[in-house]
Amino acid sequence: VPFGVVICFVVYFFVYCYNRLLNVYKDAAGLWRVDRFRPLVKAIVNIMLDYCLIFGNLGFPQMGISGAALASLCAEASACTFFTIYS
Repeated sequence: VPFGVVICFVVYFFVYCYNRLLNVYKDAAGLWRVDRFRPLVKAIVNIMLDYCLIFGNLGFPQMGISGAALASLCAEASACTFFTIYS
């Protein structure tokens, strides 16, 4: 497994845990309506980046499984950023 993929998964785990922490806090505070668009943002970003990074479309390099890891990391980070700014 390439080292870049390992780093992507480690950062993804950190961002995912931070995102879950914010989600639990919002649910406990009764602010669940804020969280309803986060999965939509995450899915749209992930689909777009998967198309670009796995197959090398729209001027991006063809990265294969490394591109899928990077796309998932970027999607989770964008959902977390959207969640933090929107709330």
